[in-house]
Amino acid sequence: MGGRFAVITFGCWLNKADSDIVITRLRSLGWEYTEDVGGSADVVIVNTCAVREEAERNELKLLRKLSKEYQDKRLIVIGCLTKVRPAAIKDAAPNAVLVTSHGGAELIDEAMNGNADIYIYDDRPAKYLPNYYPELHGHRYVVPIQVGCLGNCSFCVTKIGRMGFGRVKSYDIDDIINAIANAVSKGAREIYLTGGQEISAYGRDRGYDLVDLLENILRKVGGRFMIRLGMMEPLELSRIIDRLLDVVKSDWRVYRFFHIPVQSGSDRVLMLMRRKYSVDLFRDIVTRIRRVFPDATIATDIIVGFPGGETDEDFWASVKLIEELGIDKVNLARYSRRHLLRLRIWSRCLSRLRRRGAK
Repeated sequence: MGGRFAVITFGCWLNKADSDIVITRLRSLGWEYTEDVGGSADVVIVNTCAVREEAERNELKLLRKLSKEYQDKRLIVIGCLTKVRPAAIKDAAPNAVLVTSHGGAELIDEAMNGNADIYIYDDRPAKYLPNYYPELHGHRYVVPIQVGCLGNCSFCVTKIGRMGFGRVKSYDIDDIINAIANAVSKGAREIYLTGGQEISAYGRDRGYDLVDLLENILRKVGGRFMIRLGMMEPLELSRIIDRLLDVVKSDWRVYRFFHIPVQSGSDRVLMLMRRKYSVDLFRDIVTRIRRVFPDATIATDIIVGFPGGETDEDFWASVKLIEELGIDKVNLARYSRRHLLRLRIWSRCLSRLRRRGAK
């Protein structure tokens, strides 16, 4: 059975790649992709995110609307929220079909034509990579290289929605290289290496690492393209940082962009979060990067108001760390409305940094 399907995606770059994998797989089975959700689409697939409360509210609101307005269409929900809040999804959209795998591709065939309400698959075999479609992706190709994380942070819901608790599953180097080479030959000029939850643990389950992958891509894929590295956790990054910087320095095709989440400038809070590094380790990594690339763009993540004990002293330690290191971009997450004042202070801090950089 074929027909037309639409995909709506929330969340991170890995979610975007997972949606592309679903599109690739369904096209290979004879389905036609459309962006006309309310018109020609016979099936609407919603790829969900569970990281932020705001995203969850928006997703459930959309599912209520789709369930009510398009009862003649098949509604399939995939992504992290299907494992974290399945009851909330069914409450919002009773007619929705849930696919609770780590990406959705493994069970999408059955979900499109089957009769069940929920399809459960607890593994990700790392065998599906997305095709590059110029008409959909423009100049950018997002390729997933691994899923999972070697940490077990106390605040993380992604380890439930995807895969975590100290486990990593990496895609084969040759499969990634072939996918990128194919994309570049068809016109892709930006290659985003992404993973869930981060990419610096790539290859730990296979006996090689991110630097090995990067070296192979640069050596074996011809043409003009740029590579953007995804988020890298500090401890895992520290194991490869010097070799990584050597590779980036040797080839203009890698963006001088580094996304390294610190989450807090307080060692006490990092311990409560069960992060596996100290503030000094993060500081050392940033210092090493700045030494080699003074103009590199460095982004980080900060959680404001961590429950269970963030004090004013801890909060100001985070502010001072960002100012000290001159971090270029900060992604802020808060736990409740009572921390709005602290977010305003962060806003003033970042404004000062931007003005300082403009001088």
